[in-house]
This record gives sequence, C-alpha cells and structure tokens, in this order.
Amino acid sequence: MAAQADRPAGRPMGGLARVLLAAAAMGTLGPVAALAYAEGMGPATFSALRAAIGAAILGAMVLVYLFIVELTKRGFYRWSAAKRPRRRSAARA
Repeated sequence: MAAQADRPAGRPMGGLARVLLAAAAMGTLGPVAALAYAEGMGPATFSALRAAIGAAILGAMVLVYLFIVELTKRGFYRWSAAKRPRRRSAARA
C-alpha cells in the first residue's frame, strides 16, 4: 500500500487512456474482419494475422519496458537517481 501513496495524482488517467484505447481497438475488429473476409481472407488466416500483430506489439512493449527498467537501475536517467533511496551497507548501519 505504501507504493500507491508515492504515485502522482495524474496516474489513474493513464489507466483510463489504456482502457479506452483497448476498447477502441476491440471495436475495430468487426469492420476490419468484414473487409478482410470480403477480400477473400479466411477466418483462420485473419486470426493468425491478428495474433502475429498482437505478439509483435506485446514483444516490443516488453522490450521497451525492460530496456527502461534496466537503464533506470543503472542510473542513466538523472531523475531516477533522485527518486531512488540510497541503500546503506551493513557495515555502516
């Protein structure tokens, strides 16, 4: 629960934006599928295409997230070093 107190006030709007974006993407599946079927694409092919596009987007998001997390751990971003509490060694404590 302590981690939630540290979040900025504008953080819930990011979640709302993600939900609205996902809903809009799901809403386009029907019209896009109708166009694909009208052009002769089969349902299995369309499903495989959707899965491949989704996997590529998810993979890119995971790579970007991990890249940012690793850079933050190493202190490459100036703002990350200011927000992280410094660890004390056992010898000093």
